[in-house]
Amino acid sequence: MADYFTQTVVTPNLPGVALTATDRLLLDMLFQSEAANGGCRYYFAADGIEFEGETATEAVRAAISDSPPCLSRLVLEKAIEGNDATVPIDIAGQWEAILQDILRRATDLDHLIVITAYSCSKMRPDGFGGAATVITRDAIDSLSTFEFIDTVLAERLSAKP
Repeated sequence: MADYFTQTVVTPNLPGVALTATDRLLLDMLFQSEAANGGCRYYFAADGIEFEGETATEAVRAAISDSPPCLSRLVLEKAIEGNDATVPIDIAGQWEAILQDILRRATDLDHLIVITAYSCSKMRPDGFGGAATVITRDAIDSLSTFEFIDTVLAERLSAKP
């Protein structure tokens, strides 16, 4: 059986002053992190981004009460239902927009790059590649290795007489 890996890094480091309590709560669900120079955080995923999880309802309420209006706060406010001890959170399809919202508050950054490497414990053709996502204040663009290959092949092979 093959093991598939999806390692991811976010660069440059995120300035701590741009992160709200709700940002930190959601980013800590998605990624691992380390303190970096200048009060920044380095976010990465050694084994893949965790899009779904559960966290304590009280931690969510505390983060919401300590955060100004922002996308991550809205996501968490929608997740709270009832009085359960934990809150299920699914941020697949929203994590890029959360990073973009943080970027818009980070006055010293003009972009973020999320780089993902796909690898496999066996030499399988579908087990290798990667993707890159470039996030600016106005756009989020992604391209995988396979999309790049398909685009180049379509251009090169259609250009032949």
